[in-house]
Amino acid sequence: MESSLSVSTRDLNSFIGITSRIDWLTKESSKLESNFYIIKDAYELARTAHKNRFRQTGRSYFVHPTELALLIYSKGFGIEVVTASLLHDTIEDTAVTFEEIKSLFGSRIANLVLTVHRLRHITQNPRWVNKCNDQLAIVVKLCDRLVNLRDLYGLSFERRIRIAKETLLFFVPIAQQLGLPEIAPK
Repeated sequence: MESSLSVSTRDLNSFIGITSRIDWLTKESSKLESNFYIIKDAYELARTAHKNRFRQTGRSYFVHPTELALLIYSKGFGIEVVTASLLHDTIEDTAVTFEEIKSLFGSRIANLVLTVHRLRHITQNPRWVNKCNDQLAIVVKLCDRLVNLRDLYGLSFERRIRIAKETLLFFVPIAQQLGLPEIAPK
């Protein structure tokens, strides 16, 4: 993965827009639930954990979990699911551990993050979906794929084709089976 310290104006504006929406999300969530600060803490942990990491597109990696959290929130899911979506890649890609997440955010959020992590190879073993008892983890994984599809332009043509086929073969049917056609990537 290529690391780039130069940031384009488009990426900077995108990041600024996302962080301002996270601030809005934090304020909105305070109206809905008394423990909204959890989102802000998860945001800070994810931001720190993904510091100096870049996607193949050159964008800061941290943009990805914030976009996912905003999508999850826009679909009406609660604080725990939004928090888990911010942290969904920390166990896999950073030094943050399951135990750290559990001590900071509780068992429910930590288990949701761990289950999403375990679903990372869903296309290689689709039976994982049937074994997964946590439909919220599946929803986070589906939304994760949708957000990832928006960043395909940084990948090789062959990889984009492979990801598109996986999406059509595995993710779209799962979304439809769960009655979530609006999450099924188009």
